[in-house]
Amino acid sequence: RNVLVVLQFGIAMMLIVAVVVVRKQLVYLQQRDLGYNTQQLLYIPLSGELSQNFARLKSELNQSQTYQFITKASTPLTQQWSSTSSISWPGKIPKDKILFERIYIDEHVVNTLKLTLIAGRDLDLQHYPSDSTNVLITEAAQKAMGLRDPLGVTVIDDGREWQIVGVLKDFVFTSPMKKPEPIILFGAKAHWALSIAYIRLNHQKPVAAHIEALNYAGKKVDPEVQL
Repeated sequence: RNVLVVLQFGIAMMLIVAVVVVRKQLVYLQQRDLGYNTQQLLYIPLSGELSQNFARLKSELNQSQTYQFITKASTPLTQQWSSTSSISWPGKIPKDKILFERIYIDEHVVNTLKLTLIAGRDLDLQHYPSDSTNVLITEAAQKAMGLRDPLGVTVIDDGREWQIVGVLKDFVFTSPMKKPEPIILFGAKAHWALSIAYIRLNHQKPVAAHIEALNYAGKKVDPEVQL
């Protein structure tokens, strides 16, 4: 009988500890800074006419004052799309096989996602046409490369040269349970990979009105689309 009492007490203590640990993990996940702002932010898939006539879609949405900023990307921040250990840069140790996450974008990603820019600038194709071959990197990527001053440094991916023009504060990618991953955001030279659009909605109008305007604009560009 005494053994059973001690055993039951031990199991009860283990369950209490497990509940406390799980609760702390949940609180951590709820309170962790994502590194970007999800309020008034949505993304839509781009395929067919929407992808080929993105400039027209932007124009239609601009007329209805639907967005503050808009950018194309290869993947949502919650999904892993492409990673590589083949990135090279000046001073890299040849035997190092550091895994970098790739995200392809066109421009205005900092303002659209409300990322924090630590150094340099955002990509802006209107003012800097060469930004199609430039990149932004995260703090974790800068640390992984061991670069004290990364701005202006050229990185090479699959034989193509890209110049670093900005450094971003680390943001949560795929899962909030993971440590910050080294991420490189490549410019629009890889336009074939840009399959979604992130839209920072105009906060002066109700979201429902924006959704209606978005569907209307989408159907004007592609009658078959359903956003």
